[in-house]
Parts: sequence; structure tokens; C-alpha cells
Amino acid sequence: MKKEYPLYTIAIFLFSAILSCNKQVPVTQEINFAPKGDTVYEQAQKAIYSDALFARQILEEAMQTRPVQDSVDWYILYNLYVKTFLTTSEFDTILPLCRKVEQFCARQKILTPYHYYLLADASNNIGNRYAITSMNDSALKYFKQMLSYGRQTHNSEVLLTGYTNLADVYVRSGRYDQGAWYYRQILYIADSIDLPEPELINIYTGLGQTYSELRDFDLSHYYFNLAYKLFDQMDINRKFVYCTNHGNVYFFEKKYPEALDLFKKGYELVKPSPEYVYAQNVCMLNIGAIYLLMGQLDSAQYYLDQSYSYFEKIGNSSALYHAQTQIFELALRKGNIADATKQLHSMTDNLQAEPTLVDIRKKFLQHYYEETGDYRKAYQYLKENMRMDDSIRNDRIRMRVAETDLRYKQDTTLMKQRLFIQKQQSDMRSLELSVYIWILVCVILLTIAAFIYFYQKKQRAFLLAETRNKIISLRMENIRNRVSPHFIFNTLNRVINHYSQSDSSYKELYNLIKIMRLNLRLTEKLCITLAEEIDFVRTYLDLEQERFGSSLQTEIRIDPQINADQFELPSMMIQIPVENAIKHGLRDKEGEKRLSITVFRQDGNIIISIEDNGTGFRLQTGCPAMQSTGTGLKVLNQTIELLNAGNSVPITILIKKSSQGTDENPGCLVQFTLPEGYSYTLPEGK
Repeated sequence: MKKEYPLYTIAIFLFSAILSCNKQVPVTQEINFAPKGDTVYEQAQKAIYSDALFARQILEEAMQTRPVQDSVDWYILYNLYVKTFLTTSEFDTILPLCRKVEQFCARQKILTPYHYYLLADASNNIGNRYAITSMNDSALKYFKQMLSYGRQTHNSEVLLTGYTNLADVYVRSGRYDQGAWYYRQILYIADSIDLPEPELINIYTGLGQTYSELRDFDLSHYYFNLAYKLFDQMDINRKFVYCTNHGNVYFFEKKYPEALDLFKKGYELVKPSPEYVYAQNVCMLNIGAIYLLMGQLDSAQYYLDQSYSYFEKIGNSSALYHAQTQIFELALRKGNIADATKQLHSMTDNLQAEPTLVDIRKKFLQHYYEETGDYRKAYQYLKENMRMDDSIRNDRIRMRVAETDLRYKQDTTLMKQRLFIQKQQSDMRSLELSVYIWILVCVILLTIAAFIYFYQKKQRAFLLAETRNKIISLRMENIRNRVSPHFIFNTLNRVINHYSQSDSSYKELYNLIKIMRLNLRLTEKLCITLAEEIDFVRTYLDLEQERFGSSLQTEIRIDPQINADQFELPSMMIQIPVENAIKHGLRDKEGEKRLSITVFRQDGNIIISIEDNGTGFRLQTGCPAMQSTGTGLKVLNQTIELLNAGNSVPITILIKKSSQGTDENPGCLVQFTLPEGYSYTLPEGK
């Protein structure tokens, strides 16, 4: 049983956070904390993301030759030195190194903006250490601390870094409304200081990822496209972040080939650099998960095994949790239940795992218990998954509404209006009241619209179910009105054994048995092939020929371009009009009795005509002149009506006088027009 579950690829802001921690923003500021004319600092700053080991080496040499650990300039180099351990994923080293900066500042009697800059930079390094290892609560704590210190520096660059990191962590924590709010704060600051557009790459990427998580794909692509315009100006790390996060957007849209292209592009960017080993393995995990979804299991096995080994080695609980889940599902998709069971027992739980990752695992567990036949547990996971999906969906809707509200409040025009309203308090009250009234009106209108929509949807589902039940009832009525076929078959089989095959009565009884068997079988089908329908009609006409003799002239013409064994039509479409023509149009007619059946192609449609020269029909009811129960016609009409509901081009029926008729015997023409490619799948009542 093949299933396709939504894959939540790991949303990567790890390097965008590191990038933002030391951006060089050419803005107007009171103090420039970077050492002026320090070539070692500038070289290390440029090399930290392309060759972190080289940057670390030149910083170590420089710190050994300068005044020992007792100056602000020395600790500025030292903080940059600590950042090299972030880019090489040596996370356990970060915390003790940063404590040294805090101890230096604690020894100072008076803290200047320079000391606050050192504290902000150290807090930023610790925050990034926790952010990269998915310890988001700790990361938030240190980034807020960094922002608090940053405000004491009165430096726009530090504030931009603080807002960027907070935005990134809020998004990774699933608090997308807060993430979007901080990103927009950055845009306002950038606008006020006229920040060059290349410095906004991380912000565009972050907003693109945020709106992807809120499932606002139009806004997400809008910001990623803004970032892509600056792609050539990005360094290798920013290009990697762009490819990974934009790939996630295509993934959520289930455009897997586009997502795979971007993940592979990001992987090729970091593959040659050993210091990007963490990023390489995140890429491999995402690529493996995409291959799993696309059914390319061998490729998925390769990438998932590679990434699993790495994350197990470094102990990244979130990535390891996701990798184990994917490998477990891979075993199921390969049909290896024993291996899947082994994987199940070895999987570890992670209370810090994101809800979406937990949801994926639970769905895969549901798949596992379905495959192993433990339907009780499968049903338990199904209920839990439905509850969790509803919870995630509701949280996302709530956050999207909250983000929209925050975005509205952050609007530049509104901010200017507030400055004006402060001078005119009376106008402010009136304006606020009108805004609240309009919001209330909009909420009421949306509520009414939603109620009407779901009410109409429920009504349509009810009518559809009622129609389907009516058809089932009519079919059952049609079957019940027939004599028990099995009793008749047994009786006729005993009778036919008394005749020789050359006897004319033998042929008549044989055809009678055949037509009854065909009738019983075909009435249970919604649609049959043209060949089956014609075979039934020929058998029926052979029987009637025995009764009418030479006075009945029948003709069946089928366009040779139509493949009767493949073309399908509703069951009994030809049988019912033919039976009505014989019983009610030709039975009591004097003289020659003609009946023709024609199937041909015209203007992209298949035309089926049943025409006779009998006594005609009644225009008021569309029935032949003689009374009948009309059960067959009702079943046929109801079936066509139901099938038409699921097709854009319907089957049409035309009933009129025959062109071969006379005033006394006008005859009857029944013509069906069937579009090619017509679907015989009943629409679902959703």
C-alpha cells in the first residue's frame, strides 16, 4: 500500500543566523566598533565563512602578539575567533570561550558602549551555538540578552543583528507571527538608515521562509525572488541558505522536482568545503527525504544513511530524530517489515522535536501498523494524527491572523498617522472606533460567508448522496422485478437438454438463457464496453426475430474507427431504447417493422442512434405510445445525470420522431451524444 506523507524538510537558518551575527553594514553610526585599519581583522572577517581554519590561525597569531587579554580591541578579535568554531561546528567549545568575555567585562568599573558591544557579540555567539543545535529556548534567551546589550551601544548594525537572530529563532520555534514581526522591524530600520539592498539578502530569505511556514506561498516566493536578484552578490554561505530555504517552499507546494533541484544546488555549493560538513549533511538528509517521496528508494537510502551517521556522531537530536523517521519509512516502502521493526525499536524520542516532525513520525507509525495488520494501533495513530493535524493547522491560522495584525500595525503609513493622531486626540478616538467597527463587520461577514459556504457544501453532499441512494434503489427494484434468475437458469437448463442442437427451439432457449445471464451481469455495472452492449442487443434481437419472423428488419452499423472493445458507455444505454422500441413501438405495428442501431463519430463525439418506424412516442413524457413502468428509463436517466455531475461536458439525449416514419406510424429516434474521454467515476460527496 503506497502512501505519500507530507515531508517537513529541516528549515535551515543556521548560517543565516551566523551571517547576521557579524554583518558589515555601511551605515551612519556613532561608533565604529570594528578596529580601523586592522588588516588581520579584515582578512579574518572575509575568510571566516570560506576558510574558517585559516581565519582562526591568523587570529590566534595576532592575539599572541598584542596586549594580553586586557583591552577591548583584543577581545573584539577574540569574539571573531570564537565565531570560527561556529562555522566548523565545534559547538561545545563556544560556551567556555564566551565566558571569558563576560568575565573581562565584569572586571570593569564602568561599562562603555565598547564593553556592551563585546557582551552583545558574546551573547550572539552563545545564542547561535544553541540555535544551530535546535535548542531554541536557550537561543532566544541569549539573543534577547544580545539585543538588550545592543541597545546600549546605540549602533544600528548591532540592532539589525539582534532583530535578525531573534526573527530566525522565532521562525524555527514555530512562532512565525513573532518571526515576521522582527523581520519587518529590520526592514523599517534598514529603510530609515538607507541600508544598501545587498545587506537585505538575509532578511528577504528569512521573510520568504516565514511566509512559507504560514503557507502564504505568494508572499514567500515574492521575498525569495527579491533575494535571487542579488544571488550573484551573495557569498557561498548565503547562496546555500537561499537554495535550501527556497527549496523548502517548493516542497510545501509538493513541487518535488523543483525542491530537489534547489537542494542539490545548495549541496554542490558546500560540498567542496570541509568546514561546511554540518550543512552538507543537512542537504543530504533533505535530498534523501525528497527521493523517498519520489519513490527513488536506492538514492534515498544512500543520502539518508550518510546523513544519519553524521548526526548520530555529533548528537544533533532534532536532525537525528528526523533521519531515523525517514529511514524507518524507507524500510516500509521497500517492503522490509523486519527491518522496519528493527528501526522502530531503535528510534529515540525527542521532547524538543518540532510538532511537524512528530506528526510525520506518527503518520509513518500508522503506516507501519497498517502494513503489519495491527489495525487497532493504526486506528489509534490515525485519530491522533488527525487531532495533531488540526492542532497544527489551527496554530498556523492563528499565527497567520496574528502576523497580519502585526503587519498592519507596523505599516509605515499607520505609524505616520499615529504621530498625527497624538496631536488630535479626539480624531484618534473616532478613527480607532471606526477601525474596530470595520474589523468587527469584516469578522461577521467572514463568519456569515463561511457558514453559507459550509451549509451549501453540506447540502450538495446531501443531494448527491440522495441521488446515489435513489439509483441504487431503482437498480435493486429493477432486479427484484425479475424472476429469480438462478431458478430460471436451472429450469431452462433441464428443459434444453431435451432438445437437440439442430432443433430451432434449442437455439431460442439457448439465446433466452444467454440474454438473462447477460442482463443479470450487465445491470450490476455502471458502465460496459460497446462490444458487450451490442452482444446483448444482438442476442435480444435474435430472440425477438423468432417471434416477429421476416417482418422485423434490424440493422446494426458501427463506425470501423471506433474500437468497440475499448469504448465504454453507461450500462443498458442501447438495450433500454431497443427493448422499448420492440415492446411499445413495433409489436402491434402492421407490415414491415424496421429497427436500426448506428454508432459513429462526429465532431469529437460518439453518436449512438436507435431508430424505428413504429407507432411513435408521447412528447409529454418522452415515452413510447404504450404505457410502461418506465423503470429502465428512470435508471438510465438518473445514472447519466449523476455521471454528468462529474464531467465538464455532459452526455446529451435527443428523442424525436423518426425520419422514416409516416403520419400513421411516426416512429421514434433516440440519440445519445457521448463526449470522448468521458469519466465514469462517480463524484465524491465532499
